[in-house]
Amino acid sequence: MFCPKCGSEYQDGITTCAECNVVLEMQRPEEEMPEYVHLVTVYETGNPAIISIAKSILNSENIQFNMKGEGVQDLFGGGRIGTGFNPLVGPVQVQVDEKDASLARELLSDLEESGEFGSDFYNNGHKEIYEEYTSIEPKSKSINRFFLGLLIGIVLAGAGFYYHSYITKKRSGVIEYDQNFDSKHDLFYRYENGALIQIDQDRNFDGKIDNLKHFKNDLAVGGESDNNFDGQFETKIFFKNGLVDRVEIDANLNSEPEILEYYTNDVLDEVIWFHERNNIPWREAKYEGGIIKEELIDTDYNGDFDIKIIYNSSGRLIRTENLK
Repeated sequence: MFCPKCGSEYQDGITTCAECNVVLEMQRPEEEMPEYVHLVTVYETGNPAIISIAKSILNSENIQFNMKGEGVQDLFGGGRIGTGFNPLVGPVQVQVDEKDASLARELLSDLEESGEFGSDFYNNGHKEIYEEYTSIEPKSKSINRFFLGLLIGIVLAGAGFYYHSYITKKRSGVIEYDQNFDSKHDLFYRYENGALIQIDQDRNFDGKIDNLKHFKNDLAVGGESDNNFDGQFETKIFFKNGLVDRVEIDANLNSEPEILEYYTNDVLDEVIWFHERNNIPWREAKYEGGIIKEELIDTDYNGDFDIKIIYNSSGRLIRTENLK
């Protein structure tokens, strides 16, 4: 049985979706296929001014577009230095839906392929824009600027690699970060002979460390957390091969954890809750691929589970069973 609204699967005998409160159906609802758009490139330029004008022209005609490569112009090498665009990633490509390609090319035809405004653009009533953004320079000079930008990008990339591979290996001490830009350090990476040994973090930015992670041979081996920010580390994290293996939560700080979490390769498998008075498990939850599958609850705390809760593959509740 399947819910026609959310798609959840239920066992036979159940007639209503617990999540949506609608009647279940025998067949799984068909998933709507997304509408795919075939984008084609209608123009290329490295001039930021022309990019802005092209956007305005296409918006005025309600043509949806994508500026491919615009967001990465300043991320690699020397950025836009010397060329108007990043020589490592190339100029920005104006892309539109295939059905709008002819109209878009016609609208942008006043812009020359060189990346500057053409004479037609000037003659068609755009004199002010033409005079503001037009830059005239010999083609040979533009080529020289391209190779200059490429050379600077290579030099900067090499310098970054040198810093990471050589200087970092000899570093001991602390690197401090300000995550929320309040001029106060709240994240600390501690190194010894170039090896990371500990990360300290102030997650709520109150000036107190509330999360620690310890490292050995570049792998996480342990950690502590103060998840209620009361100044006490009630949570201990154990790692195996650098991945979370077990978590112990001792809310009462009596050295007897009230909650145990078990993981396989960082993925949650099981959670067990213990009663604070007799330390007997009163609740267990089992997971598959990090998604809850089953819960057992001891409502009277006598050591025997009396309620079982079953979940579907999406983690939605299917049914509750009384075990007594």
